[in-house]
Amino acid sequence: MKYVKLFEEHTDEDTMLNGYLTTALWTEESELGSEFDIKDISSNSVDQAKKDCDRFKMLVGSTIISKYDLFTIGHDFWLTRNNHGAGFWDGDYDDEDEKILMAITDTFGTKLMYEGDDGTIYID
Repeated sequence: MKYVKLFEEHTDEDTMLNGYLTTALWTEESELGSEFDIKDISSNSVDQAKKDCDRFKMLVGSTIISKYDLFTIGHDFWLTRNNHGAGFWDGDYDDEDEKILMAITDTFGTKLMYEGDDGTIYID
């Protein structure tokens, strides 16, 4: 999986968002092709993904979030919410944390990624 820097100034929030968006592109590579990277995702889709990641972190809480790598949490959040057959349940999470992460992810529903007529990637 390639890592593409999305922001000039790097923060912890960016790390989770980068994990989430990188994984989204990776899982959709067979549909979209491999020529896309995070910078090809529409700004509205990136903004919504950031809101989802921020809301997820808020609901999970800093006690759990701070124990784990944020890129991996973003990765597993995308995989779990979209039923990709991998995610929080097969990661290196404490059993109780895993249950919380899974339950909160289940409240988000699934997302689809597609290429618009303008060549931009959208998440819906």
